[in-house]
This record gives sequence, structure tokens and C-alpha cells, in this order.
Amino acid sequence: WINKKKDQILKLDKFFILESKSPSSFAAFCLEMQELESNKNSIIKMPIYIDATCSGIQHISALIGDIELATKSNVILNPNNKGPEDFYLSLVEPLNKSINEYGKIHPEYASLSKLQLTRDILKTPIMTLNYNVSIFGMKEQLFNNLKKANLKLDQPLEVESNNATKNSTIIALTKDNQKIILTNRDLIKIAMIIRETIFVEYPSLKMIYDYFIE
Repeated sequence: WINKKKDQILKLDKFFILESKSPSSFAAFCLEMQELESNKNSIIKMPIYIDATCSGIQHISALIGDIELATKSNVILNPNNKGPEDFYLSLVEPLNKSINEYGKIHPEYASLSKLQLTRDILKTPIMTLNYNVSIFGMKEQLFNNLKKANLKLDQPLEVESNNATKNSTIIALTKDNQKIILTNRDLIKIAMIIRETIFVEYPSLKMIYDYFIE
């Protein structure tokens, strides 16, 4: 990949860098590549960040001895799976299903019936649930993640407000890539559904959450 993209890396192509998940870190990498290109003996000074697999869940699963959580967060290797598990991805389908079903049952939230949220959009609310994030905090995370997702599209979608204010709206996508408008009220309801569904899918998380709060 680096060989194929070498010209863009060495030229510090602005748009190429902005497409990355972490533009500042990627820009630092490009600068190091420039240095290596001019001096093969240069010392690399970039810190190497080793990512854990949902470390909060890893610690909780170990503390309470939950085999399912430990397997889903790769504390215990699943012998039936060739690669690592993805705790966040395991919740994408049940979360979307719960959100869609709520929209079908409640006409005032009909826009939720076809909503399709991705792993990137759902990751932060899932991750911070056991760090005692509030519903309001989850709602803002959803707003900001949707905003980032929109910016990566060929034709960015609309955001009515720069901040997740009371009257702000944001555009999201359905399963067939149709645009739907989500209001602040919709996002709060989605946050509530996410919280409830995670605890249904993994009851032990509800147990430890209540213990920490108490």
C-alpha cells in the first residue's frame, strides 16, 4: 500500500491526508517518510500506538469471569474463529434491528424504521457506555460520528447546525442509501435504545454497570 501511495505520501498531498482516519497522525507519518527518503539512516521518532480490543470490556470480562464477553473482546481466543472477534461489530446488527423495530411501532419516530448505522458511528457510544456516559453524551457522540461519516462521502450531506444543539438536525442513510433527517429528539431516542439493547444482549454488563453506579 505504501509503495502504491508513495508519491502522495512524499508530496504531503492535503486531500490524501484528510481522507485518513487520523489526519494529524498520518501527516506525522508522511513527514517521517520524507525524512527516510532523503536519509535512509534517519531515526524514526514516531510513537507506535498498540491498540487494544475494546479494553474496557476486556477488563470487565476478566473481573467478573464472563466467558462470552472475554471471547468477544479477545481475552480468550475463540477456537472456531480464524481471526479476532469484533465486539463492536457484534452489536451493529442487533442495535439497528432494535432501532428499526422501535421506528415501526412508534409513528412519531418513523424515520428510525429504515435507519442503518455503521460500526464507526456506533463504536463510541458502545465503548463509553460502561464509562458512565450519559444519554446526552451518547447523543452528541452519534451526532459527531454522523457528521464525520457525511464528510467522507463523495457528496457530503447536510448538517443544519455546527453543534448538536436543541434544534439541530443531521442527515443519515438508510439500508438502500436513501437520505433521512434525524432530529435532536431522534438521536436521544437512538441513544436510549442503544443503551437498553446492549444490556439485553449482554446482561452481565448491566450487572457490573449497576454495581459501579451503586
